[in-house]
Amino acid sequence: MPHVISNGVQTYLVFLVQGSPIDWDACGQEMLSDPDFKLDPEQYCIVTVRGHNFRFGSPNDEVWHGHYLHDRGMEGYTAQVVVNSPWLAEVRAINSVHSRYDPASWEAMKHFIFWFHDDTFECLAESLQFEVSTEELRDVIAGLKIRLVG
Repeated sequence: MPHVISNGVQTYLVFLVQGSPIDWDACGQEMLSDPDFKLDPEQYCIVTVRGHNFRFGSPNDEVWHGHYLHDRGMEGYTAQVVVNSPWLAEVRAINSVHSRYDPASWEAMKHFIFWFHDDTFECLAESLQFEVSTEELRDVIAGLKIRLVG
């Protein structure tokens, strides 16, 4: 259930963190029939992307095998850093034609990828910052919209 909110300068990725049963005792099959079985409150991970290049959408988990990273260590339903990223190399090459291009300014840039069930999120960023919220999704998104416009 990922959402992307961006204004071209700042980007946020928000997704539902899978809940776990309160007082989980590793007896999942037994707990499913327990009338007191409850999940923790919904938690959303908010990822602040320190960079503005991103791609969001296809592929989903049914066609991951068509992604160019499929045979290069990709692990579904995870977040990963892509080493020797062709996308990062392409964006660096495009930017290298700028009269004030500084190769050193690209040294900290990394290619991150998040594999979800129905979508994939990729970004080029210096870093990612993570926070967790138990607010309702509409409140999380409303708060991020305020951050974007100041």
